[in-house]
Amino acid sequence: MASLASRLEEVPFEPELQNRVTLTGNVGKLTLKRADDGHQQLFISLAINRPNSSTMWFDVCAWDQLAKLAASSLQVGAQIRVEGFIQALAPPPPNPAKYRVIARGIQRIARSGPAQQGDGSVRSGGTQAGKEQEEKLWMNFFENPSGPQRPALWVESSPDWVKTELQKLDAQSQPTDL
Repeated sequence: MASLASRLEEVPFEPELQNRVTLTGNVGKLTLKRADDGHQQLFISLAINRPNSSTMWFDVCAWDQLAKLAASSLQVGAQIRVEGFIQALAPPPPNPAKYRVIARGIQRIARSGPAQQGDGSVRSGGTQAGKEQEEKLWMNFFENPSGPQRPALWVESSPDWVKTELQKLDAQSQPTDL
């Protein structure tokens, strides 16, 4: 049996691909700001939901024209693809380094028809637009779980990632014994 290394394709080195990342997920929060030097910045929290796994959140930053275009085109809950590179942020010691993605391109993902499961059946409850609205409401809830304006949401018909996030929230709110 050949080793795994002997089956990997060898490709030429391409410097422009050294620090390149592509992520597809849902917009959790959008914040447009003007930097001290006058440049526009759009900060996006990007949620990547995978079945049977907890939601991963990424901080994304777009600059200038891309920031303005994305701010006017995107809303919470929108599914997007971000292409860019990873930037390390220098935290104050002794905190560990944090990272964010600097976007070079952002694309909206087209949604076509109702969400289907692997067997071809449609997930329970409502239209695609209704499911998208429910996703937005859940994302807004997790952005500010103690906020005064919480919508009525039903856990039984929620997207898969919601139950995991609710368990995390419950664990954080449990008192710890000293």
